[in-house]
Amino acid sequence: MPQEFLEVADGGLVRLIVPDAIIERVAAGFRFTEGPLWLGDRLLFSDIPNNRTVCWRELPEGPEVTTFRTPTGNANGLTLDRQGRILRCEHSGRRVSRLEPSGEVVAIAERYQGKRLNSPNDVVVRSDGTVYFTDPPYGLRNQSEGREIPFNGVYKLSPSGDLEALLTEFERPNGLAFSPDESVLYVDDTFRHRIRPASPREGRRPAMRSTVPPSDPPQAPLDVGDAGEASPPARTPRLRTSATSRR
Repeated sequence: MPQEFLEVADGGLVRLIVPDAIIERVAAGFRFTEGPLWLGDRLLFSDIPNNRTVCWRELPEGPEVTTFRTPTGNANGLTLDRQGRILRCEHSGRRVSRLEPSGEVVAIAERYQGKRLNSPNDVVVRSDGTVYFTDPPYGLRNQSEGREIPFNGVYKLSPSGDLEALLTEFERPNGLAFSPDESVLYVDDTFRHRIRPASPREGRRPAMRSTVPPSDPPQAPLDVGDAGEASPPARTPRLRTSATSRR
């Protein structure tokens, strides 16, 4: 059987995954997956067009794939709040919602200054309980129908419920992640092929360069070291994937 490989675009990946690691596909048959989230020994993720949250877990008799929740408002990004409750970004629901232990779904962000959000995409929670999420138009028909907010923002929702547009100049804000000390919020702008660092408090840009300049192709990002200095990506071997997948 022919060998399969995962192409390495950024040499920094080998600091997280050793070059001889085997990348295994554990499940297949979905339409468009996003938002992986570990909940104990269960892996949850969104199957967006199928309007469901999927649950995968490894059992003694083999892996199990089930539907954890449906419908989901075509949820995309998933995370946990400080109380361990699931937060989700709903594309068709055009809101960020919280799943209560009782099963009730509660909207925590739905409008900004009286206008409906576009289609929240990804969400992260800071250790102080502040929620950050991106709001591109991907979930809108033709990415424009029914739009009420003229920008694609990154929002900050305080523990008291105050919603602030932290950043408004992105083309398509998408994935979010914090630096280990939470002093930097990294925002992926997929349209411009760049990851931009920002202050999670004021939204201003800290004194470090974007990992990918806007003119560079997305498959060749720069590697930002501990000091924030960018360096060209190292040439690394491809990562081997398993020849078969478990379903």
